[in-house]
Amino acid sequence: MADWKKYSQSNPDSDPEVTRTEIDPSSGSTLTWILGGLIAVAAIFAIYFGFRSNDYQNRSANLAAELESTRTNLEGELVDVHSAYDSQLVVNEGLSAEIETRVAEVEELQNQIASARKQLATSKANTDEIRSRLAEMEELKAALETDLANLQMTNDSLNETNTALAVALDESKTQVAQMSTEIENLTVENQRLDRRLTLIAPAGFKAENFRISVERRNDKLTSKARRADEVVVKFDLDNVPSEKQGQRELYLAVTALNGNPITVFPVEEVSVPAANEPLRISAADIEQVDLSETQTVAMSFKPEKDMEAGEYNIFVYSDAGYLGATGFRLR
Repeated sequence: MADWKKYSQSNPDSDPEVTRTEIDPSSGSTLTWILGGLIAVAAIFAIYFGFRSNDYQNRSANLAAELESTRTNLEGELVDVHSAYDSQLVVNEGLSAEIETRVAEVEELQNQIASARKQLATSKANTDEIRSRLAEMEELKAALETDLANLQMTNDSLNETNTALAVALDESKTQVAQMSTEIENLTVENQRLDRRLTLIAPAGFKAENFRISVERRNDKLTSKARRADEVVVKFDLDNVPSEKQGQRELYLAVTALNGNPITVFPVEEVSVPAANEPLRISAADIEQVDLSETQTVAMSFKPEKDMEAGEYNIFVYSDAGYLGATGFRLR
């Protein structure tokens, strides 16, 4: 700058708009040293970056090996990613672009790993649920098999019971047929006796609509002779003449079908009016009844011993004479 000023002052007539630059020879030497220093620095940086490049290449090789191991563990899911990675190694020479590619690939791998873990967790949950349902179904199957076995046993038992019931039903039908025949015979015999007794000891009114129930001690009905604890006889007295109404004594007599007396309960010998002479009967029950024109009367007797199975006759009298008769059968 000083030389330039000297030159300007030594030429005062020069045009001030035009400036001439004169370079000092010592200034050229300085510039040479600067350029040399820059070249040296550039060489140093080139060597440094060369080492750095080798380091990054080594790191890239290790990263590729790690990615290859990860790809193998993911069972082939990352084949396309590995191919893209190899292509990028050839194409991308810039370290910055290469690092960005690696970061993107690692993120993709992380996403895939997260997705795989999520799918694995979902699959495990589904597997646990399926196992639970299978266990429940096994328990249900075992319970159903047990129920089926029980039902089979019950069915076999019911079949046996049905067979026994069928046999019993056939026997009952036979017994019913026999009883029907016996009842018909008994009815005929009772009608004959009724006509005979009506002629012998007429009371002037009749006992009709007989109902007989054989009871046990627990008030349950039965038809078995050995379980008969009380025999209740109900009948209707209708159209009682006015002269026969009022206080009357009624008598209940029981005999076997052949007319023989029964000795399993106490009786009282009484006489009732008859056509020719008083009729002697063995009364198992005696009741004082205030008769009106129409009423229902209940009489009964209680055996002190077991009665025998068979047919029995029941006769009802009053102190005016014979009223009516019926029969019943004990098994």
